[in-house]
Amino acid sequence: MSRLLLVDLSGLFWTAWHATSDQELGSAFELVYQRITRHMADHDLVAVCVDSPPYKRKQIDPEYKANRDEPDLAAVDQLARLRERLTADGHVVWGVQGYEADDVIASACAIAAERELPVTILSQDKDLAQLVSDTTDIVVLNPRSGNRLDAAAVVDKFGVSPNQVRDFSP
Repeated sequence: MSRLLLVDLSGLFWTAWHATSDQELGSAFELVYQRITRHMADHDLVAVCVDSPPYKRKQIDPEYKANRDEPDLAAVDQLARLRERLTADGHVVWGVQGYEADDVIASACAIAAERELPVTILSQDKDLAQLVSDTTDIVVLNPRSGNRLDAAAVVDKFGVSPNQVRDFSP
């Protein structure tokens, strides 16, 4: 059976951008590109999910992400180049205007579950652990550590089941 890989490009890129801030300009681009392409080889179907601001949540709650600084223009440019590279390489890049990559990933997981399609989410975002399910075969794979979170691993790591992660605050 096919297995779908959903990549949280926005989450992976911003983590890498901050981790490589003392390195050459293209370091985050290269690091994320290598991580993504390494994991693509293990999956039959791949979708790279991206943020597409301005966010509808901001319209609902003006305080949403109000504590964040404006992103560095060099970072925005590198992220755009990464999206372009992945698209040019023939990969599906999914984004929906007004929504974050997490929202796209959650929607894709719901559709995949209806079709009984196993899903691996490539992300370091702990919030995505709420999507994990042994019943519908959805796991989260951390690209840095290689750790795979299934339902039992979510309970071990956070002390709550996947459907309780959204209410969990460490």
